[in-house]
Amino acid sequence: MPYQIYALCARLKTVRKEIDGMNKLLYIGIDSVGAGALAGCVLAAAVMLPPDHGIEGIKDSKKLSTRRRAALYEEITEKGIWGIGIASPDQIDRMNVQQADLAAFGVALGNCLRNAPAGKFPVIVDGNKMIPYYLGEQYAVVDADNIYENVSAASIVAKHTRDEMMVKEYAVRYPIYRFEVHKGYGTKMHLALLKEFGPCDIHRKTFSGVK
Repeated sequence: MPYQIYALCARLKTVRKEIDGMNKLLYIGIDSVGAGALAGCVLAAAVMLPPDHGIEGIKDSKKLSTRRRAALYEEITEKGIWGIGIASPDQIDRMNVQQADLAAFGVALGNCLRNAPAGKFPVIVDGNKMIPYYLGEQYAVVDADNIYENVSAASIVAKHTRDEMMVKEYAVRYPIYRFEVHKGYGTKMHLALLKEFGPCDIHRKTFSGVK
């Protein structure tokens, strides 16, 4: 075997051991949804599951049906320690979406830690940016929601919570925009409705397609 391939295989084995080891520890996973939407909040979730939680089928929320995601949400929130953080459309317009996303991460982490037992827990954030001003141990990992179980769990809690908000609150308050269908994202339907009716209070006024 050529040396370069051998070295790569050895490194992949090391990474796999690191991932497996982390998934057997108490740690907090954080993920968010809604950054690319034209309307509604960015919503982050932080989740810490016990290693022996027994929940089957946890994976990135985008790979789950609505029904399966809802069932996993119930199990995760029953067996785990969790918190959510929200950045409103006004905050997103004022701060920019990346900074608002990180702010939501921080709020979600704080809410999770308030419910957690005393101790120091590593934090893994999905993406390439870490939470500002948080002095504890944390790691920003691209595609973490496909690698670390608690980050996948956080993606499920975040997606289910935000979808419920868009369907049960905003679709009722603003029925002409059909938020129950597109959840605020820039689909052809949503863009056509924006062109016809203009933006409402929860649209992000600085986003292309809205302004």
